[in-house]
Amino acid sequence: MMHTNLAFALQEPAAQDSGGGLVGMLLPMAIMFGIFYFLLIRPQQKQRKKEQSMRDALKVGDEVVTQAGIIGTIHRTSEQHFVLKLEDGGLMKVLRASVVQVLDASAAS
Repeated sequence: MMHTNLAFALQEPAAQDSGGGLVGMLLPMAIMFGIFYFLLIRPQQKQRKKEQSMRDALKVGDEVVTQAGIIGTIHRTSEQHFVLKLEDGGLMKVLRASVVQVLDASAAS
């Protein structure tokens, strides 16, 4: 008799039907996606949109900084690239996407 009680005590509890299994599983995942969206995805999209509007507004005469740290004044523009005039008078062709900053006219010396 003692062995049957011990065997019964060692058995795993019977699986209970949770009723909301799918909802209980998807709700935490949806909350995590929402957190990732508002903390990571949305700020990156806003930053990309801001950078793209800055690049679209560039015009001849703007002083810019490229990703490589080259500072120059836009001499000519086209759809995909700019021709920068450097301080020593040289010209350099750079991709439009490589421009990371427009320098203020007051900051230029």
